[in-house]
Amino acid sequence: MEGQVDALVSRNRTVDGVPTSLLDLGYVDIGLDDNWQDCGAGVNGSFHNAKGQPIINLKRFPNMTSYVQYGHNKRVRMGWYQNNCICAEHHTSLKKYHGDVNAIVGYKFDGVKLDNCGASKNLTLWAELLNKTGRPVLIENCHWGLTVPTETWCPFNFFRSSGDISPNWDRIIANLQTTKKFQQKKNPLSRPGCWAYPDMLEVGNIPQIESRSHFGAWCIVSSPLTLGFDMTDNTKMDEVWDIITNKEAIAVNQAWQGHPGYQAKVYPTKPNPNNMVVNAIKCNTSSPSQVGWSFKNGAVVVDNKGSQLSAIHWFGPELDVPISSR
Repeated sequence: MEGQVDALVSRNRTVDGVPTSLLDLGYVDIGLDDNWQDCGAGVNGSFHNAKGQPIINLKRFPNMTSYVQYGHNKRVRMGWYQNNCICAEHHTSLKKYHGDVNAIVGYKFDGVKLDNCGASKNLTLWAELLNKTGRPVLIENCHWGLTVPTETWCPFNFFRSSGDISPNWDRIIANLQTTKKFQQKKNPLSRPGCWAYPDMLEVGNIPQIESRSHFGAWCIVSSPLTLGFDMTDNTKMDEVWDIITNKEAIAVNQAWQGHPGYQAKVYPTKPNPNNMVVNAIKCNTSSPSQVGWSFKNGAVVVDNKGSQLSAIHWFGPELDVPISSR
């Protein structure tokens, strides 16, 4: 994990000719996910002791305090993971909630991902206990779209709108679509301090052309941008560097103009016996056939079902944007 921290802060690559790290661009958090726990070492086969404290697998993480401090020394915010899926615990107690919160704060983590596999699912309680400690802790609701905010209730900072993502284009598009129900034109439920999140990015795990569209779409809908590849893999990092360091795309992701961004229009396509491809034609306002054509601040996502092009999704301003396909 220390290698991931080092990769995040490394300035071995450039952006606009300037040595730049991912940290410089706003990628400031690293999260330790599942499998840190010592399965079966606790009470009744759990990974909590009699005091409700979580038991660390010391063979994997001999010094959790030192690990967290390593990140802090390099200005990285460090995140943890609770309500685990590996050796999930199907019984909980107030003692366990307190034990987990005390561990999060005791190790000085800056964030926590709360999964949906164990029995500790009370997000309001999690938030209340964490807030009482006085330590600012970023809370990720990873309940797979099953526990979502209302206009008056959101005791977490961002929430999964979907099930788990995978390096498959159909799955990526399906996850993206789950953000729509939180993109109301007035008073959207996805908002500052309560962002809809269709899971981590698969950029680097799919073909580069898909990675580019995938990253752009996540930026448009204001999703948290969580990289999901091994950052110590220099070959992969080189392949995606220009995508994940695109300052204009990141600026769109970070800007708030009263709305997270939404799917404005879907252009359905008809079955075609030939291979269908999307064609972009440069706007020519002097042409009578292109009156009113424009393209501003948006992204086009192509939805392929197997070998068929089934729809073209426009994410951005609600414009009358003509798109042709053949």
